[in-house]
Amino acid sequence: MMFRKETEFQETEIGEFPKDWEIKKLREIAKIETGKREKGGGKEAGEVISLGGENISLDGKLILNPSKYISKEFYNSLKSGKVKEKDILLVKDGATTGKAAFVEKLPAKEVAVNEHLFIIRGYNVDQKFLYYIIISNIFQNQIKSLFHGIIGGITKAEVEEVYIPLPPLEEQKRIVDILSIIDSGIETVDRAVAKLEGMKRALLNELLTGRIRVREENGKLTFYKETEFQDTEIGEIPKEWKVVSLEDVSLTIRTGPFGSQLKKSELSESGIKVYTQENVLKNDFSLGNLYISYDKFEQLKNMEVKPGDVLLTIRGSIGYSAVFPEGAERGIIHTNLAYIRVKISLLSPKYLSLLINYHSSIKSQLITLSSATTLGALYAKNIKKIKIPLPPLHEQQKIVEILSMIDKAIELYRKEKERLLRLRRGLMSVLLTGRVRVIGDVRDVGIVA
Repeated sequence: MMFRKETEFQETEIGEFPKDWEIKKLREIAKIETGKREKGGGKEAGEVISLGGENISLDGKLILNPSKYISKEFYNSLKSGKVKEKDILLVKDGATTGKAAFVEKLPAKEVAVNEHLFIIRGYNVDQKFLYYIIISNIFQNQIKSLFHGIIGGITKAEVEEVYIPLPPLEEQKRIVDILSIIDSGIETVDRAVAKLEGMKRALLNELLTGRIRVREENGKLTFYKETEFQDTEIGEIPKEWKVVSLEDVSLTIRTGPFGSQLKKSELSESGIKVYTQENVLKNDFSLGNLYISYDKFEQLKNMEVKPGDVLLTIRGSIGYSAVFPEGAERGIIHTNLAYIRVKISLLSPKYLSLLINYHSSIKSQLITLSSATTLGALYAKNIKKIKIPLPPLHEQQKIVEILSMIDKAIELYRKEKERLLRLRRGLMSVLLTGRVRVIGDVRDVGIVA
């Protein structure tokens, strides 16, 4: 049998673990060191990559864009902080203290860390097993109790005293084999998402400028390269497309209430919802808990948002949009938003939202129009002036359909990643605490469908 439920435990400083496991302090099984950068900090360009906390993602991957650098001469002078394959990198201070990554493969021949990261190298322990312990609650709960300073941080001396549970080495390797299978699945999903996102970026640019056209033939979508263009104030577009202002293709363009129209004291926790920039930036209209009374709503009724309205951020983070969906809670827009209610016989709301979010000429117009105002904001009279390319409606709809299919595929992969992450967390909770023991050869059993 491959798995066995453990029945005999010992009480330790960090909870119950199997009787045949050891509990050791990190300093007993690992070397810990940190690095530094040259005076003035990392450079935008150089010879050797210098990693910091910003180079580690929340799911333990190395992020190398953008990177900071140190000189080869400075790297050669370092007595510590040079990264090797299989190293564990741990953020030692700041808001993300405790975030960790496993260096499966070096991104370059020579890599270093700065003063905000620890390098942890184990001995007499499986290094990948140690990484899984470090990202588990067993380790993370211990270092959270050690945080000090305004935004948190841990010292080398403190990390060295953290307790690590150690099963026999062969069992460590079997646990790593199981969890690595899950990690391999996660990496496969990440690659698929990256490929789809790259495809979407490329298609967006070509479809929204008309360099690639789309039509339906015999029930199938067909792409073809455009050859005939016209020069316009927003760049080259296909000859049969038009350039129109938003005023030409909209029924209503309205901005949210000014401060005097809606005061903070008039916001409550029930009534009619007030939609904010967060809803647009995250494209999630379930977020938020700002409301106004029904009486106040009667005064601001012309700011009520309807399904199909294109919401636009007009202050602060200017020039982002989302389409208000069917089924969303009734509500009005906040002061930092505008809504554009289009003539659906001429313009697809989702197509307009794509233009606002991704078309370079529309982005430039939004920035120019907002910077021309004293407060750096967009007003309805200026939004109406924005020029957009207008393909035939059926082509707009096909463009939206194609990009929506890619988005749906990306969403399915992301849900699969969430499922795998939940599976990994569940397995870690029982395998790394010894409640379930691994006693067989993992390679002979299909663990993940």
